[in-house]
Amino acid sequence: SVLIKLDVLIDEHGQVSLIEVVENPHPELKPEIDNLVRNSRFTAPERNGEPVRARFIWPVEIKS
Repeated sequence: SVLIKLDVLIDEHGQVSLIEVVENPHPELKPEIDNLVRNSRFTAPERNGEPVRARFIWPVEIKS
């Protein structure tokens, strides 16, 4: 398996945007990473009960 780390932004609707690939030992995985981010949805982050944007490092393990 391979561990990659993605710097992502989740908006108020739970949509994910890739800011940067922080760690990726296999650059050939970039198309799969783009596809993963494009098809991912999260529950919108909240602060004081209101949806907000949040940026975080998302570790993803890809099993071979």
